[in-house]
Amino acid sequence: MHELLLKDILLDEELMKKYNLTEAMIKRAKLAPPYDHPIIEYLAIIIKTTFESEHSEPTMYNQIKNHLKIG
Repeated sequence: MHELLLKDILLDEELMKKYNLTEAMIKRAKLAPPYDHPIIEYLAIIIKTTFESEHSEPTMYNQIKNHLKIG
């Protein structure tokens, strides 16, 4: 479920362009290594850490988008 959140965030057009992410990279994205790109690792760590703090997915999504200043 949290991997879907990661993929949803990565599908943001601005983020994809900024970090040169491909759809194939996003399809392979997961919350554990190996990571195809440093931004995927960064976001995976944020999501895992936030999940451990027991925040809801909408809250995590909004916090991450706000942190990256997208959306």
